[in-house]
Amino acid sequence: MLVETTSIEPMDGDLAQLLVTYVGLDYASGLPPAYITAVGQPGAGVFGADAAISVRYITQQSVFDLLKGAGTTLRFSGRGFTSNVTLPSKRLIPASINGTAMPTNPRAKEYRASLRFGTFREWLYSGYVQTSVSFQRRGSFNQIEEQFAESFIGTSDMFTGSGTIDLQRVNSLPSNGFFF
Repeated sequence: MLVETTSIEPMDGDLAQLLVTYVGLDYASGLPPAYITAVGQPGAGVFGADAAISVRYITQQSVFDLLKGAGTTLRFSGRGFTSNVTLPSKRLIPASINGTAMPTNPRAKEYRASLRFGTFREWLYSGYVQTSVSFQRRGSFNQIEEQFAESFIGTSDMFTGSGTIDLQRVNSLPSNGFFF
Protein backbone atom coordinates (compact mmCIF):
# COMPACT_ATOMS: atom_id res chain seq x y z
CA MET A 1 0.00 0.00 0.00
CA LEU A 2 1.38 3.43 -0.94
CA VAL A 3 0.65 6.80 0.62
CA GLU A 4 -0.83 9.25 -1.88
CA THR A 5 -1.23 12.39 0.24
CA THR A 6 -0.98 13.49 3.85
CA SER A 7 -2.39 16.55 5.60
CA ILE A 8 -2.55 17.84 9.16
CA GLU A 9 -5.63 19.59 10.52
CA PRO A 10 -5.07 21.52 13.76
CA MET A 11 -7.68 21.05 16.49
CA ASP A 12 -8.44 22.86 19.74
CA GLY A 13 -6.20 22.18 22.74
CA ASP A 14 -2.89 21.73 20.88
CA LEU A 15 -4.20 18.61 19.20
CA ALA A 16 -3.86 17.78 15.50
CA GLN A 17 -5.51 15.30 13.21
CA LEU A 18 -3.35 13.53 10.62
CA LEU A 19 -5.17 12.53 7.41
CA VAL A 20 -3.48 9.95 5.19
CA THR A 21 -4.84 8.84 1.80
CA TYR A 22 -3.65 5.46 0.58
CA VAL A 23 -3.69 4.06 -2.95
CA GLY A 24 -4.23 0.39 -3.59
CA LEU A 25 -4.80 -2.58 -1.39
CA ASP A 26 -4.59 -5.65 -3.59
CA TYR A 27 -1.63 -5.38 -6.01
CA ALA A 28 1.99 -6.04 -5.08
CA SER A 29 3.10 -2.50 -5.99
CA GLY A 30 0.30 -0.99 -3.93
CA LEU A 31 -1.45 0.42 -7.00
CA PRO A 32 -5.01 -0.56 -7.91
CA PRO A 33 -5.57 -2.66 -11.04
CA ALA A 34 -6.16 -0.97 -14.39
CA TYR A 35 -9.72 -0.47 -15.65
CA ILE A 36 -10.11 -1.57 -19.29
CA THR A 37 -12.99 -0.82 -21.67
CA ALA A 38 -13.54 -1.28 -25.39
CA VAL A 39 -14.86 1.81 -27.16
CA GLY A 40 -16.59 1.17 -30.48
CA GLN A 41 -15.11 3.26 -33.28
CA PRO A 42 -15.88 2.68 -36.97
CA GLY A 43 -12.69 1.99 -38.89
CA ALA A 44 -10.60 1.40 -35.76
CA GLY A 45 -10.31 -2.34 -36.38
CA VAL A 46 -7.98 -3.85 -38.92
CA PHE A 47 -7.91 -7.55 -38.08
CA GLY A 48 -9.91 -7.24 -34.85
CA ALA A 49 -13.15 -5.58 -33.78
CA ASP A 50 -13.97 -2.01 -34.77
CA ALA A 51 -13.07 -0.77 -31.32
CA ALA A 52 -10.31 1.04 -29.49
CA ILE A 53 -9.04 -0.11 -26.09
CA SER A 54 -9.33 2.49 -23.32
CA VAL A 55 -7.28 1.92 -20.15
CA ARG A 56 -7.47 3.97 -16.94
CA TYR A 57 -4.94 3.48 -14.18
CA ILE A 58 -2.77 5.14 -11.54
CA THR A 59 1.01 5.14 -11.80
CA GLN A 60 4.13 6.73 -10.39
CA GLN A 61 5.66 6.65 -13.87
CA SER A 62 6.44 9.99 -15.50
CA VAL A 63 3.98 11.16 -18.16
CA PHE A 64 6.91 11.67 -20.53
CA ASP A 65 7.81 7.98 -20.20
CA LEU A 66 4.25 7.12 -21.24
CA LEU A 67 4.64 9.15 -24.43
CA LYS A 68 7.84 7.41 -25.49
CA GLY A 69 7.55 4.97 -28.30
CA ALA A 70 9.66 1.96 -28.94
CA GLY A 71 12.04 0.85 -31.61
CA THR A 72 10.80 -1.69 -34.11
CA THR A 73 13.60 -3.73 -35.66
CA LEU A 74 13.17 -5.29 -39.08
CA ARG A 75 15.64 -8.06 -39.87
CA PHE A 76 16.39 -8.55 -43.56
CA SER A 77 18.38 -11.56 -44.65
CA GLY A 78 19.13 -13.03 -48.01
CA ARG A 79 21.89 -14.55 -50.02
CA GLY A 80 24.83 -14.16 -47.70
CA PHE A 81 23.72 -10.99 -45.93
CA THR A 82 21.77 -9.98 -42.85
CA SER A 83 20.75 -6.44 -42.07
CA ASN A 84 18.76 -4.89 -39.23
CA VAL A 85 16.81 -1.64 -39.64
CA THR A 86 15.40 0.01 -36.50
CA LEU A 87 12.38 2.23 -36.99
CA PRO A 88 10.84 4.47 -34.34
CA SER A 89 7.28 3.56 -33.43
CA LYS A 90 4.44 4.75 -31.26
CA ARG A 91 3.95 3.25 -27.81
CA LEU A 92 2.67 -0.29 -28.22
CA ILE A 93 0.09 -1.68 -25.79
CA PRO A 94 1.98 -3.25 -22.87
CA ALA A 95 1.38 -6.86 -21.82
CA SER A 96 0.02 -5.73 -18.44
CA ILE A 97 -0.59 -2.60 -16.39
CA ASN A 98 -0.67 -2.75 -12.59
CA GLY A 99 -1.09 -6.52 -12.74
CA THR A 100 -4.01 -6.40 -15.21
CA ALA A 101 -3.41 -8.27 -18.48
CA MET A 102 -4.03 -6.12 -21.55
CA PRO A 103 -5.81 -7.42 -24.68
CA THR A 104 -3.49 -9.14 -27.13
CA ASN A 105 -3.05 -8.02 -30.71
CA PRO A 106 -5.50 -9.70 -33.10
CA ARG A 107 -2.60 -10.62 -35.39
CA ALA A 108 1.14 -11.02 -34.97
CA LYS A 109 3.08 -7.84 -35.68
CA GLU A 110 4.52 -8.09 -39.15
CA TYR A 111 5.94 -6.33 -42.15
CA ARG A 112 5.22 -7.63 -45.64
CA ALA A 113 6.47 -6.52 -49.02
CA SER A 114 6.31 -7.81 -52.56
CA LEU A 115 7.04 -6.71 -56.08
CA ARG A 116 4.15 -7.53 -58.38
CA PHE A 117 4.13 -6.66 -62.07
CA GLY A 118 6.70 -3.93 -61.52
CA THR A 119 4.70 -2.39 -58.64
CA PHE A 120 6.08 -2.47 -55.12
CA ARG A 121 3.38 -3.32 -52.57
CA GLU A 122 4.01 -3.31 -48.85
CA TRP A 123 2.32 -2.97 -45.51
CA LEU A 124 3.29 -2.66 -41.87
CA TYR A 125 0.96 -3.81 -39.10
CA SER A 126 1.94 -2.89 -35.54
CA GLY A 127 -1.02 -4.14 -33.52
CA TYR A 128 -2.47 -1.89 -30.82
CA VAL A 129 -0.62 1.43 -30.55
CA GLN A 130 -1.29 4.46 -28.35
CA THR A 131 -3.59 6.93 -30.11
CA SER A 132 -4.24 9.28 -27.19
CA VAL A 133 -3.20 9.84 -23.60
CA SER A 134 -4.53 12.13 -20.88
CA PHE A 135 -3.45 12.50 -17.29
CA GLN A 136 -4.37 14.17 -14.05
CA ARG A 137 -1.98 14.68 -11.16
CA ARG A 138 -3.23 13.02 -7.97
CA GLY A 139 -0.89 13.71 -5.07
CA SER A 140 2.41 12.00 -5.92
CA PHE A 141 0.73 9.87 -8.61
CA ASN A 142 -0.53 10.34 -12.15
CA GLN A 143 -4.01 9.19 -13.08
CA ILE A 144 -3.66 8.09 -16.70
CA GLU A 145 -6.16 7.34 -19.44
CA GLU A 146 -4.69 5.86 -22.61
CA GLN A 147 -6.40 4.76 -25.77
CA PHE A 148 -4.97 2.10 -28.09
CA ALA A 149 -6.13 1.20 -31.62
CA GLU A 150 -4.74 -1.07 -34.34
CA SER A 151 -2.14 0.53 -36.59
CA PHE A 152 -1.88 -0.30 -40.28
CA ILE A 153 0.19 1.50 -42.91
CA GLY A 154 0.11 0.32 -46.50
CA THR A 155 0.58 1.39 -50.10
CA SER A 156 -2.36 3.09 -51.78
CA ASP A 157 -3.67 -0.11 -53.39
CA MET A 158 -4.37 -1.52 -49.90
CA PHE A 159 -7.27 0.89 -49.35
CA THR A 160 -10.75 1.21 -50.85
CA GLY A 161 -12.00 4.40 -52.48
CA SER A 162 -13.59 5.46 -49.17
CA GLY A 163 -10.26 5.17 -47.34
CA THR A 164 -10.94 1.97 -45.39
CA ILE A 165 -8.54 -0.95 -45.51
CA ASP A 166 -9.29 -3.51 -48.24
CA LEU A 167 -8.63 -6.70 -46.25
CA GLN A 168 -9.07 -8.91 -49.32
CA ARG A 169 -6.14 -7.18 -51.03
CA VAL A 170 -4.08 -7.16 -47.84
CA ASN A 171 -4.59 -10.87 -47.23
CA SER A 172 -3.84 -11.71 -50.88
CA LEU A 173 -0.29 -10.39 -50.49
CA PRO A 174 2.08 -13.37 -50.38
CA SER A 175 3.73 -14.19 -47.06
CA ASN A 176 7.23 -13.33 -48.25
CA GLY A 177 7.55 -10.41 -45.88
CA PHE A 178 9.63 -9.88 -42.79
CA PHE A 179 8.22 -10.43 -39.32
CA PHE A 180 9.33 -8.51 -36.25
